[in-house]
Amino acid sequence: MIINKKNLNSIFTEYDETLTKKLNIDPLGFQIVWTYFGQKIFQNKTTSVALDIRNYNINLFNHYIIYQIIQENGGMSFKKLITSKITIKEKIEKTLIILENLLIWSWYSNRDKWSEKEKSGLLGTYKAFSLWEGKESYKINFNEKNEKIEVLKNQRGLGVSGRYKGPFKAMGFFKEYNENSYKESSEIFESVGKIFIEKTPFKELYDSVIEFLKKVQENSIIEIEKNDEIVKNFELCFKNFRLANEQKEFWKEYLGLKNNEAKVIYGEIDLPKKGEKAQNSKIIFQKALEKYQSKIFEDINQLEPQLTYFNLLFDYLISNSENKIDELNDTYIKILNDFKWNFDIKNNSSVSSRIEQLKEIKDYKMFINYHKTIMEKRAQMPWIELKDDKTIKSNLMKNINSEETEKLLSNGLKNDWINDYYIHSIRNIKRGLENETL
Repeated sequence: MIINKKNLNSIFTEYDETLTKKLNIDPLGFQIVWTYFGQKIFQNKTTSVALDIRNYNINLFNHYIIYQIIQENGGMSFKKLITSKITIKEKIEKTLIILENLLIWSWYSNRDKWSEKEKSGLLGTYKAFSLWEGKESYKINFNEKNEKIEVLKNQRGLGVSGRYKGPFKAMGFFKEYNENSYKESSEIFESVGKIFIEKTPFKELYDSVIEFLKKVQENSIIEIEKNDEIVKNFELCFKNFRLANEQKEFWKEYLGLKNNEAKVIYGEIDLPKKGEKAQNSKIIFQKALEKYQSKIFEDINQLEPQLTYFNLLFDYLISNSENKIDELNDTYIKILNDFKWNFDIKNNSSVSSRIEQLKEIKDYKMFINYHKTIMEKRAQMPWIELKDDKTIKSNLMKNINSEETEKLLSNGLKNDWINDYYIHSIRNIKRGLENETL
């Protein structure tokens, strides 16, 4: 398998090849293709790393606080909260980071009482040890520079607000980090207040945070101790996280899981118990097409077997340090002549161009040159290249079983799929929405 999901954790927006320049991944440039089709279903409301319903709720609560400050409810305002001369966007980012840090401090203060399952998915726990070891309180200064207040390095991008910014924009909570954007979404935030904030334990946490912010406006610098009420309330809200039925329905609605293809996929996704194997995305999309006639489902069911085959063909070429072109099995490359590429691609020239490039591949040399073009565009060394027009030289050794790869290639287009079109993300979200755990 070529694409390692663990290596994609630094890609938080939808696919942009410039983001992979420092990452030696996706050697065939397929991520731009499968993410396009996946997001036709899920409308940018999830990503490869926005997949934890607890983090969706953490971000929801934090942005509700931002909305309250912008509305200047309870005498709060960004002008009073942060006196340093920075933009409203920077003030929002800073406040979001500090709210995230308060949750991490709450975990750190009582970490021995958190199980591994309760801790799982909580961002910043590892860095918290080096930052707060031996300390009995967390000193907060809203006027410090971002790098001084961050628990995670580049927390604006790597924290909850950074990872979930794209999905929240797609769901309509805000367009940008500015006052008008939040005010335009007042109807959404008012419904959030009724469904979440007015209910226990959100209400107690909301009251604690508002009290904390008012103290900050008066004193500028605040110290939060391990047993403070706000610490207890962050724990009560997010430690053993479960959703009420009304809250589940809210998320299904805003994540788009009640309509069209997304609804069908959500219904077909399994929730395996610990030790059980999850269904491959191939099975899920085949069942989905049987139940719901959709051009998107038709395209994915035609496309992905071909992309998977290309990945296996690449494994075949890279499995040895050197291969001779004339010693390769021609049967494996000739099947490309039967591939079909008639897909519904609208308003995305990058995906259209990538499909056109794939259509042109008819032999091993063309395939290797295609890979070389992909890597050179990123200013990276190709994993394999032609040495003297006859010999394939591998620049990056992979632990690949060549016999197993040839066996899979012999299956043609019948193998399990490699790319999942956000099935993994939606499975995790479903697990949270259904209050199911591993």
